[in-house]
Amino acid sequence: MGYSASIERTLPISRGKVFAALADFGGIGRLVPSVVKSVIDLTGEGVGSVRTIELNPECGFEGVVMERVEASLEGRLFSYSIIGDSPLPMRDYTAVVQLEDTGEGCKVIYSSNWEAVGVDEKEHKTTMEGLYQLIVDGIVDVS
Repeated sequence: MGYSASIERTLPISRGKVFAALADFGGIGRLVPSVVKSVIDLTGEGVGSVRTIELNPECGFEGVVMERVEASLEGRLFSYSIIGDSPLPMRDYTAVVQLEDTGEGCKVIYSSNWEAVGVDEKEHKTTMEGLYQLIVDGIVDVS
């Protein structure tokens, strides 16, 4: 089974820098302008930590999204899921980001699975892939 949405890019920065940006789970606001505020819960860092993201209504969605780190493997794989209720038009969301060293920097494969709710699936796929491009651009900008 393939992913619902996926992008692949090679970045001119090291795998370590890319992974550090992803692992800074509470720092998503530095990467995505539509995040008004992001707060990490008391469990701290790593697998099991939860962030609460407040969305800017100008992005088309208003409210709070809670996400939990599901996997963080040796600087090569990072995965998170949406937990609880969400204002986003999907359910059962899980994202997986795979990182590979290349001679040019780091290859990033950012993918997710979800079920669209109340929106066209192809349109939502385009939206999600645009979000992943934005996140990857943000990683380059902060590195």
